[in-house]
Amino acid sequence: MSIMQGIESDVRFNHVAASTLARRCRNAANAIEGQATSRSGWVAHALADFLGYYSELFRGNGRVQASDARLLVARLREVAEGADQLAREARSEQDRRETARAWKQRQDERGFWDHVADWFTGGEDPPVGPAAQPVSLSFAQPEQGVRDPLQGSGSTGTSSARPDHLRTFASNSRGANDDLASWPGNLRSAYDDFTAGCGFGSLEASTVWTGFDRYLSANGEDVRWADTVAAAFEAAGSDGLVTTSNAAITASLAAAGVNAERTQLTIDPPQAYGAPPTTGYANDPVNTATGNFLEPECDLGFAGGNATLRFDRMYNSLHPGVGAFGPGWSSVAEAGLALDAEGARWRHADGREVHFPRQGSGWGRATSEAYWLDAAGDGHAVTDNAGGRWEFLAGGQLACFERGPGTRVELAWDGLRLLGLAHERGRSIAVEWADDRIAALVSSDGRRVDYGYDEAGRLVAVSTDGATRRYGWNAAGLIESVTDADGVAEAVNTYDEQGRVVTQVSRHGRTTRFSYLPGRVTVVADTDGSRSNTWLHDDKGRLVGVVDAHDQRQSMAYDAHGQLVMATGRDGSVTLAEFDARGRRTTQVLPSGARVDTVYDEADRPVEVVVDNDGDLATTTYAYEGTDRNPSRMVDAEGGVTTLAWDGNLLTAITDPAGVTVTHTYDAHGDLVATTDADGNAARLERDDAGRVTAAITPSGHRTTFSYDARGALASKTTPDGAVWAYEFTAGGRATATTDPYGHRTTIERDEAGEAHRTTDPLGRTVTREFDALGNLARVELPDGSAWEYAHDTLSRLVAVTSPEGGTWRQEYDVNGGPTRTTDPTDHVVESTRSPGGAVSTTVGDSTAVVRTDTLGRIVSVQAPDGGSRLTRHDRCGRPVEYVDALGHVTSLERDIAGRLVGLRRPDGSTTRYAWNRCGRLQSVTDPLGATTTFTYTADGHLATETDATGAVTRYDYDALGRTVARTAPGLGRSTWTFDLAGRVVGLRDRMWGARTFRYDAAGQLVEAVNAFGGVTRYRYDDLGRAIEVQDPMGGTVRRSWMPLGQIASETDPLGRTTRAGYDAAGRQVWQEQPDGQRLTWAYDATGAMTDLAVDGETVTRFTRAADGRRLTAATADGEVSLVWDAAGRLVERARDGRSLRWSWDDNGRCVGVTTPAGTSTRYERDAAGRVTAIDADGIGRVEFVHDAAGRLVRASSAGTTQEWEHRDGSVARHHLTEAGVRSTTELMWDADGRLSGVVRDGRAEHFDHDAAGQLVARTGAGVEERWAYDALGRV
Repeated sequence: MSIMQGIESDVRFNHVAASTLARRCRNAANAIEGQATSRSGWVAHALADFLGYYSELFRGNGRVQASDARLLVARLREVAEGADQLAREARSEQDRRETARAWKQRQDERGFWDHVADWFTGGEDPPVGPAAQPVSLSFAQPEQGVRDPLQGSGSTGTSSARPDHLRTFASNSRGANDDLASWPGNLRSAYDDFTAGCGFGSLEASTVWTGFDRYLSANGEDVRWADTVAAAFEAAGSDGLVTTSNAAITASLAAAGVNAERTQLTIDPPQAYGAPPTTGYANDPVNTATGNFLEPECDLGFAGGNATLRFDRMYNSLHPGVGAFGPGWSSVAEAGLALDAEGARWRHADGREVHFPRQGSGWGRATSEAYWLDAAGDGHAVTDNAGGRWEFLAGGQLACFERGPGTRVELAWDGLRLLGLAHERGRSIAVEWADDRIAALVSSDGRRVDYGYDEAGRLVAVSTDGATRRYGWNAAGLIESVTDADGVAEAVNTYDEQGRVVTQVSRHGRTTRFSYLPGRVTVVADTDGSRSNTWLHDDKGRLVGVVDAHDQRQSMAYDAHGQLVMATGRDGSVTLAEFDARGRRTTQVLPSGARVDTVYDEADRPVEVVVDNDGDLATTTYAYEGTDRNPSRMVDAEGGVTTLAWDGNLLTAITDPAGVTVTHTYDAHGDLVATTDADGNAARLERDDAGRVTAAITPSGHRTTFSYDARGALASKTTPDGAVWAYEFTAGGRATATTDPYGHRTTIERDEAGEAHRTTDPLGRTVTREFDALGNLARVELPDGSAWEYAHDTLSRLVAVTSPEGGTWRQEYDVNGGPTRTTDPTDHVVESTRSPGGAVSTTVGDSTAVVRTDTLGRIVSVQAPDGGSRLTRHDRCGRPVEYVDALGHVTSLERDIAGRLVGLRRPDGSTTRYAWNRCGRLQSVTDPLGATTTFTYTADGHLATETDATGAVTRYDYDALGRTVARTAPGLGRSTWTFDLAGRVVGLRDRMWGARTFRYDAAGQLVEAVNAFGGVTRYRYDDLGRAIEVQDPMGGTVRRSWMPLGQIASETDPLGRTTRAGYDAAGRQVWQEQPDGQRLTWAYDATGAMTDLAVDGETVTRFTRAADGRRLTAATADGEVSLVWDAAGRLVERARDGRSLRWSWDDNGRCVGVTTPAGTSTRYERDAAGRVTAIDADGIGRVEFVHDAAGRLVRASSAGTTQEWEHRDGSVARHHLTEAGVRSTTELMWDADGRLSGVVRDGRAEHFDHDAAGQLVARTGAGVEERWAYDALGRV
């Protein structure tokens, strides 16, 4: 009797509602269809005399509209037929039930013997079969047509049209649209009645009504398009046939926010959650393809060896689900794998879903990214092409993830509830729950994050150590605002009915409007349409183009897997990429033509990279140990082998191609605790439980310590000398104060956006900053009230700087953002251009310099305005190995296998050699004559000694902070420095000036300098820190006043004499008035070069320069003086009134001869080290020189005369003079400070005494004593 089941009740089906729905669908279809002829005619009328790019666009849009109408009509009639079909099925089922009920009633009324007879005769069969299966009908949204690609461009060329025809099209179309406007509502009303009253079968048609809405919306866009284009033509002409540029029409459409394409997004929404790698994002951020507001948060994380352990959340405004953090939020607590017959879906922690289609007994590659899914034990595993692996339990929960050894994080679950995450190196994060919400996270180092929810279960607060981040929600259940712990509103959103962001207010107060246009176009602009950027997407939501606020477009193209295979820059330059079947980039071709090819092993690790620089191939290879993701051996393009040792993902040792080794030591958590050089010197780090550095210890044991506040911000630093620096931060982590070791405090006040608005130094001087709506610095007001202003274009590029005096520097840029023109306040211009081949030309006036690069961007030549070029050649590792100057002279750089300089060969063939110690530090320098200077170092790596070729040693001493505190140098004596706790020099002693001390104010400005006798020089400053008074030890005072740009405006000496100066708006000095009233003035040409010098209004010197920059002429009343330089920039001639002094130079750039106007010459001979060995002067004779290995003069001889010098500890100890066969000797004695203390000439002795300032105060000898006394200024 199972076929009788359900016959007791009538079929629940509202036939009136079904009939109404079918009728309205057919009437709506007829209404749309009835407009077809008229709309076609309106398009044809508008196309009369409409020519050019935009006519083809309009024609194509007309075709799209007609196609959309036909599709919509078909869908509406399908729905009508579906409603009729369900009605027929319902009537049939009702008839069946009524017949069955009658038969059953007859059967029930029969007696006992009738039923007995049925055992023999079989009885009366039921007159009906089983119940009909309810029909479920679903109707897809009508797809909108796609235009064929157009030829031409909306930014070049022209179009012609009759604007009145376009206006007629718009007017007629608007009326037709109005005629249809009520139909979607009527259809929805009938559909709602139908679904409410029909319990037999189902009919899903809601997407058809959505398609109707979008059809009308697209028609409305056509109207706006036509009106906007008509207005553009009207602006260019008036009535009749008008021609205008396509760029003008494009600008008009952009300004009006109109786009003509009529396609729409087909991506599955979950795939667009989170942060898909191919999607564009704007502002804070908003997915420009979907309008999805994202709020990524990292609540707990670790650094160093546990960097893969972190707990992230992501809010998606379009995500309807409710997770562990309430509605819209996704995290690792929801991450997992779901399987069905069609395939698998992997949900990431950010909410994004990746689809794996079913392929036989397994699964194919993910549809949108490079992921692969396989069965693994009782569960499954996902891998990528970069070493990533995610394992899942049988129930789909994420069990662990890793990216190579040392990175594994495991997750613990209680059913579907996440309990915690643990890194393989011991750190962990525990999860605490309250009902179905995560209530807190607790890290293994004691940090805690607490979550607060409202009565609706929505996340409203996240607190960490008293700092609370808050979320506000609107009535629709979407996040309306995000406010940080300082009360700064980072974003305030409004949404449309689809959950897309339509406005967003940034923390700087900018309100951005998001307009979602047909054709997957999103316009992001200010509410007035300014600062507009247009984002273009394909039907998978991938960003395929961005048109910036200057109407410059960047474009992207992807392969079937969503991999970026072509990127076109604003300037049309193209970057190409190829990928293999594993999604690995195997080839990249840069716009310059450079090509990079990469080969991978079976573990997706790169094993060979070949760089093609215009045919010059450079190959680097990599080798690995085991499953390590990091290479253990690298062979560079010049054959240098670098070896690396790893513990998991921790680098423990690296040895460069020359054998220099550095080792690293880590604690149990994988955090760096020591770095050791090849000599065994170790710099160590101490850490707290959170892994933060609490102490840094140099190899010599000097210790710097750090402390942190409850929120983990740096609270203080104590240096090895005991100085304590203190730091203060807001709850949101913004710096608010720094206190130096003397208690002097600099404070920072924050504005509503959290920016540093006001900074006050320890003297109370305040600098105030203001920012524009994009967060760019707009104004700086200095402590004296003067202000600098900064202007930025719509791309946030700095375009103008205005000084306190009102002068403005302006900057212009090319489409890629490179500077093209700089104009100073006096209209002096510097222009720059970039060629596709990589040349940058800089023009100042008539002079142009050009810098050329190879395809990899390395400088290969610099061409001066005179046409001469300096060339650079690189090895295959990109290191310079050869320089050629403008005269063709070659300097070669020889490098060891690690790239360190070991030989410098100059144009004359002389070579200087360099050697390096096993720690990679410079060990010795050997000049071309073989003289060697050697260097040694302290354990901390500071230079300790420098020993010249004669064995003389210069020694350096350092304090605990690594600052030089003493230098003892042969011939120079000992110099010492002392520092205060703030790191400022407070004491200095040397042989020239003796001992001096220095004192500073609270702001660190020098206020007193005390000489060796206690004489004090005092300094006083204005509010900008410029010295306005300098008082010498005798009380004499120099007073200065300053211009707003920082130049001296006047200076008055201690006698009251004042010199004044004036400057142009660009800061160049244009006049100076001497104390006696004499006035000097200077004039400049358009390049900013000086042209005239005048005295009291009369020009005394006029300067002219050759365009190539190699000749300067100064014309005076006494004649002309000209200076000439060669192509290498060396002075070769100075001429006056036709008489010239000339210089000649060798290939190394050293002077080898001077010729006077009289024609006489002086010639210089040099050794390979460049030292003068002889001077031969016409009319004077020849002098020859000999130097020791350290380059010190030891002998000079000329005709009949010889001088010889002996040195000791770097100073001259003895001088011998042999003249006319007679030899005399002078001995010299020096004190510990390197000052001359005595002289013995042929047995006659003299002694010299110096005071503490190094001044000579006495000379005694041969019974004669002379003394000198000095005032506080050092005057005799």
